[in-house]
Amino acid sequence: KSYYMYWFFIVLGIIILSFSLSNPVYNLIFKKKIKLNLFFDISLRIVFFILAIITIFFGLYLESIY
Repeated sequence: KSYYMYWFFIVLGIIILSFSLSNPVYNLIFKKKIKLNLFFDISLRIVFFILAIITIFFGLYLESIY
């Protein structure tokens, strides 16, 4: 059993959170590859933010179990 699996989810959530909040990271990863209008751009950032929060809290939940 790996008791440190929760670190994977916490770090993954932080990386996803940086996609949402950091403009240089977002431009480097997504803006150069796909062109979206403003509505879908904001919607994608909100989805990444919610996904990051859920992933981080899932990692914290796993930490509380072990």
